[in-house]
Amino acid sequence: MSLGTPNDASHSVNDDASPAVRANFSILGTPIELTGRPEGDLAPVRRVYAAFETDGARRASKIVWDGRVSPTRLVVDRNVYRGLSREGISALISMKIMETVYRRTKDFWLFHGAAAAWKEILLLFPGETGSGKSSLAVGLAKRGWTLFSDEVIAISRRRFLVSAFPRAITFHASNAVVREIIPSEESSAHLLPLLRGGAKRILPFSLFGKPPQPLLPAAMICLEGSKRERNRREREILVTLWNSDMELAARNKGLWQRMSVRKDGDFFRIKSDRAALIGDICASLGGIVLERDAASHPRAVFGDRPVLRECSAGECLDPLWLVFENGRTLANGTSGITRLYAELARLANRMPCWMLRPGRAELTCELLRNLAERLREKNSGSR
Repeated sequence: MSLGTPNDASHSVNDDASPAVRANFSILGTPIELTGRPEGDLAPVRRVYAAFETDGARRASKIVWDGRVSPTRLVVDRNVYRGLSREGISALISMKIMETVYRRTKDFWLFHGAAAAWKEILLLFPGETGSGKSSLAVGLAKRGWTLFSDEVIAISRRRFLVSAFPRAITFHASNAVVREIIPSEESSAHLLPLLRGGAKRILPFSLFGKPPQPLLPAAMICLEGSKRERNRREREILVTLWNSDMELAARNKGLWQRMSVRKDGDFFRIKSDRAALIGDICASLGGIVLERDAASHPRAVFGDRPVLRECSAGECLDPLWLVFENGRTLANGTSGITRLYAELARLANRMPCWMLRPGRAELTCELLRNLAERLREKNSGSR
């Protein structure tokens, strides 16, 4: 499949069942096609994507997806993903696209973390689940920072530039940062249920501006604080879709007798001692894993004063390794784990490193802004 001409999504008014909307664009160099058909006004989110930029000399394509159209098919590098229609939650499509690209890319280091820039000074925040990445990223974005991602840090292995990774942003509805920004964005926020009660908010990336051009990272700041793994074996996942194709795949893998599926509103709760594998089946056939029951007792985030301390590249390697996402795939194509760890050490040595224990949102953002200003002055003085 070729990329085609950069374009906005074209909207046809035909009422037949054939796709009436098609857009071609590229994320991290991976060609993507999204198609759909009119099905009434399904969602208040009218702008899910805007102005994606690719790393390198490839053309960048633009897509503005109309909330009046339900996306029905996603093609990533000729692989077709169906079953994506989600009434009322168009932004979930961005999560599926990001997840698919994330699994396929070989040209980028991919870390679990957030990234944001203050006046061209880009800071990276690798951190585990529950360490406050999304809260921190959105808090910075609402205070004038340029948001690159709240979930994935994508670093070009060839040019060392960090590209934006724009996908829908989710966080607990009770989160202090959410309470700060939701009143003005109520029409663009959606609720997703949580396994243990309560809900998450989902916001389209476009609320925080267009994805920026790639930048060189100025510093790495490892986030402290995460959720602890549960000891029990049986776990639960919450997914957007569970159909006969997924059931057949589970039966073929011998999983059907080891799982239970329960409908929960628009979503499905699946409990099993092989929940991770079942989640992979769901994702490979067009669904999205909204939540995994893999943690308990999250540490308080944004509760006290922030603590920022400088550390060596060696000290940050352990937390960096924990959040390195495509390491296993890349290790198969290199001389193994030792070579991969050496490459991570080389990456960490390219920039100053800090450890951050977040505190209250306003204090943490002020602390990081002051750090960015110091790095900016240092860079200006060295030229």
